Amino acid sequence: MYSFDAIPDGAAVGSDPSARPRETRSTAAGFGSPGADSTVKRIDLNDALIRHPDATFVMRAAGAAMQGAGIDDADVLLVDRAIQPSHGHIVVAVVDGELVCRRLWKQAGSTRLEAAFTDNPATHADIVVAYRTYPHIDQYERARQAADLMQRRLDGEIDPRVVIANRPTLLGFDGGKTTIEGVMTEALRRADAYETEPGILVVSVHAGFTRSNIRDAGPSVAVTHDGQPERARQMAPKVPMQRAGSAEEVANTIVWLMSPEASYVTGANIAGFLKVAEAMMAQGVV
Repeated sequence: MYSFDAIPDGAAVGSDPSARPRETRSTAAGFGSPGADSTVKRIDLNDALIRHPDATFVMRAAGAAMQGAGIDDADVLLVDRAIQPSHGHIVVAVVDGELVCRRLWKQAGSTRLEAAFTDNPATHADIVVAYRTYPHIDQYERARQAADLMQRRLDGEIDPRVVIANRPTLLGFDGGKTTIEGVMTEALRRADAYETEPGILVVSVHAGFTRSNIRDAGPSVAVTHDGQPERARQMAPKVPMQRAGSAEEVANTIVWLMSPEASYVTGANIAGFLKVAEAMMAQGVV
């Protein structure tokens, strides 16, 4: 497993653009004195970028898997095999006999490779159809739904596009559980209601991977629409929840759940409380 070279000031290639080294001296945009070149040392990129010449080579990236880390398709990558890879490094690894560029996750005895996708791939997708059950027992239904939409696309009946919305949440729709009433089942009911609107083809709810350290792998909603981009952008953020809780509200809830007064509370109880609260609000009681 090989890691990318770290360039001066500890800013790794492909890291947050704000952390990349910048030129600290300004220069005029016009032509300087012809004799100035003789007094200034020319920049040698080998000296500036390469720490271990005998262990460094150049590769070209392919695909969009690392766009979230600032690496685009066809970018030129500088790779240093002399650096010991550690958690969080962007590495080049051999997987099934092929070289792949990924971010290394190495924590608590677990080692894995993670892509750094952004929402950009959605611009290249015609249709997104997600499972609506957990465990996934609706694979046939979702495959048939996707196939029907693809056929309509091929027939020229529809021209689908995808809009994705992410909310800055820690938990993803209660892990996507649909075996009990809760956050996920409520989100799916909202998705069903939106799908009845003209031009809205599919509203897919994704629980995401809560323990991921990549923002775009968290909870999200994908709206596949036909000629309704503005409406799709409006509804996508509304499927997960009406609003995000404040830090104080979340803290108060945690304190109450840890108190003796909440010793009877289970996940099913909380789901029931939500339904009662919704009914009370609908009746104007609260």
